[in-house]
Amino acid sequence: MKFLKYQKQLEKFYKPFGFVIFFGTLSGYIFDNLKHMTTSNILPGISPHLSLGFPYIDFWDIYPPGIYIFYYLFYFLGNDTLISYVVLHIFILSFICFFSYKIFKILEAPIIIYYISLIYFLSPLYIFYILPNDLVALFFSTFGIYCFINFEKTFPKLIISNFLLCVSFLMKETVILASFTILIYSLYKKNKLLIVNSLFGFGLGLILLFTFSIYQNNTQLIVESYIKKFQIFKTLNIQFLFLAIVASISVYIVFKNQLKNLKIDLNEKQIVIYVHSILILLFFLLGLRDDGSHFDIPKIFSLFFLLTILFRLKIRSFYLLLIVIAISGSVLKFNHSIYSYSLIDFKPESTTANSSVIEKFSESTIELIKDSNEEIIYAYGWSSANFFYELRIKPFSKYWIIHPGILSEEQIFILKNQIREDLPNLIYYCGNTNNCKGQVDFDYLSFESKYINLTNLIENCYENVENQLYRLKLKTCSLNFDF
Repeated sequence: MKFLKYQKQLEKFYKPFGFVIFFGTLSGYIFDNLKHMTTSNILPGISPHLSLGFPYIDFWDIYPPGIYIFYYLFYFLGNDTLISYVVLHIFILSFICFFSYKIFKILEAPIIIYYISLIYFLSPLYIFYILPNDLVALFFSTFGIYCFINFEKTFPKLIISNFLLCVSFLMKETVILASFTILIYSLYKKNKLLIVNSLFGFGLGLILLFTFSIYQNNTQLIVESYIKKFQIFKTLNIQFLFLAIVASISVYIVFKNQLKNLKIDLNEKQIVIYVHSILILLFFLLGLRDDGSHFDIPKIFSLFFLLTILFRLKIRSFYLLLIVIAISGSVLKFNHSIYSYSLIDFKPESTTANSSVIEKFSESTIELIKDSNEEIIYAYGWSSANFFYELRIKPFSKYWIIHPGILSEEQIFILKNQIREDLPNLIYYCGNTNNCKGQVDFDYLSFESKYINLTNLIENCYENVENQLYRLKLKTCSLNFDF
């Protein structure tokens, strides 16, 4: 192909450019404190090591169990230090870029497409903090495809690649469809050896999950978390899906003869890559997930992988390149992605010396919190994850993140009964000072009027210690008021 003729010469310019944007974007957040999206993954995972309990049993969330297993195992290697998480993030990020580069090589498309995708992938619009679970899941998913296209021997290739793909969907639900890529291909080929080895590799991933769930005695709770999580599929736009299927069938009927004459020859590796990309993008289409944030990380490279198939058409490469730029720019928010580069804050030194909790309270108050003996509630906001992580304490209830998007109505009332039966010694509460702005992304006043009225509880039974921290006056405080 003509567009491959000057690939090596052009890469002498592209590679330094790639390194510049990699380390440039990295410097904008690598010295920041761990964000609540990361600590809410880390703390339940390492809680057994810290004697704080187990995920789901003592720290309820709707994250898949794989992310907790990942941090539980990583603790043996990196303990629980910020530098180890920084190194892990750089390792994962760099290898995703490397795996994707190798995949682009297999697809035989202009290498400039890879570097355009890299601009989007590294954009602060999508990756702006250390270790988003979307990134960890993409690492295992991309690693699985990389193993499939690079290993020569069938047996280890199928075992390892399917195991990694299974692990990826245990990390994040956005790659669940893509995790079946090789198994679907094996079924399509009707090859018993491929099918058996694929099932075996996939089964090893499930065995890993089952082993940990037995060890941590939380199998039933894991199932409950999946039921809660996959209620997302109730919001699928079925009408949109139906119209998409009808449109696809109509296009095929109208252009059936032209499509037959295209003769797009793909080898096994290329087919698997395209199927994997389609399945990742299909999840976003079905769920209509388009947050323009870390949720979209898995779809970026997949979109560009899929668009490379255009270069097999008999159209000038320059025009195809414009089409790729136009489609990707529309899907991935070109203006926002490029503008986000101007917001990079290059920090000359680390800001991790002081944690947010330590900055909020005096030393005596921090000691009071640490001595609370599992008797503290944090309300409200996602920062509760950082609060318990930084202080290495166990919350009053396993429902440690009070949010209607995570807790079902039944769970909220269970928490209310727990509070009624045994009032916690301490409550961190932003509502009394009307200082919940920026901390809470739901209507907490409506939440309190419907479920748990913490304002009334605090006004009747608690006294202020410092800032937004309140201490119980009497353990026998009468609850003869609206609560």
